[in-house]
Amino acid sequence: MDAKVVLSLLLLSHIVTDFMWQDNAIAEGKKICFRTMLKHIKHYLVVNVVLLSAYLNSDNNLWWVIIVLSLAHLAIDKCKVEYEKKKKNKGFESFLVDQIAHFILIGACYLFIKDIHINPLADTIGSFIGSNYPIFVHLTKQNAFIGIVIMAGYIFNFKGATYITKKVLVKYLPS
Repeated sequence: MDAKVVLSLLLLSHIVTDFMWQDNAIAEGKKICFRTMLKHIKHYLVVNVVLLSAYLNSDNNLWWVIIVLSLAHLAIDKCKVEYEKKKKNKGFESFLVDQIAHFILIGACYLFIKDIHINPLADTIGSFIGSNYPIFVHLTKQNAFIGIVIMAGYIFNFKGATYITKKVLVKYLPS
């Protein structure tokens, strides 16, 4: 169950970084300035570390997963920028391929985190919170997983779906 929670947190991190923290200035800036691209990747790295801190320790591969995903995110976004420079008016196609590539990579991480467990400090903090705040006693990993997926879907629905709708409808609008 921990691996499902970690995968959902990796997905949430991607969605937060690509749809909430990446405003138009960063999205456009990535096309002309590599520093802006690096700023976006730094956001991605920080969000991953914060969201996954309960699972980070020296006994698992999660640090490497986060680093490799961050570098892959950089490579995918760089390829997207180069593709869009060569193929004008292909923003929607490049967006879909970009997102699919990110989701496939996140899913592939399962192989490296399938046996992951929450770290001892986070477990102790969770036990303390559960014993002092009874509302959290019934919070299970399954409930956390469902909540994270719902949150990711909610953010994507209001940010990503808006982008998709705009790109689909733009060809039907008068110039």
